[in-house]
Amino acid sequence: MSVSSYLFGFQGRVSRSKMWLFAIVGGFLFFFTVHILFDIVFHLRIAQAQAHHQSANLTALTQAIAPLILIIALFVLFPVFTVSSLAVMTKRLHDRNKGAVWLIPFWAAPASLFPLLAYAAVANTSSTLPHLDVDSFWMQIFMCVISALMIWGFVELYCLPGTKGQNRFGPDSRPSN
Repeated sequence: MSVSSYLFGFQGRVSRSKMWLFAIVGGFLFFFTVHILFDIVFHLRIAQAQAHHQSANLTALTQAIAPLILIIALFVLFPVFTVSSLAVMTKRLHDRNKGAVWLIPFWAAPASLFPLLAYAAVANTSSTLPHLDVDSFWMQIFMCVISALMIWGFVELYCLPGTKGQNRFGPDSRPSN
């Protein structure tokens, strides 16, 4: 399997070891890159503040570059990492003889929790947005269900072996002995 088909193809199967490889190496590279980009923006902002009294040219340059770096991080790197994550998870589900529809409980449902919690954090400190009570009974139930789905997804994708031999998604992903 080529690297591009491994990272962006939705056909075939991948083993647990390739799933772990993607999670560790891919996750590290993504977060390291994002960290570096945000670090650059942070240092540009410091340089802008220091140069505010010295040079208007440097201030204009940092005001133009810093948002561009953040746009690259958010609108290029995040979608690329998301698509490759979905592709590798789909192939891992195929190895477990499950279809991509299982991404709904294992990826989409847990992903829905983050915007909700982000809204709650902003709304609870704002006087204009409606308050969201994260300590309410139903919110706690929702978070428990999401947590259970995340644990189930982790076990399915990272812990359980794939089906032995051929399945409806292709040949066994493990090398034959």
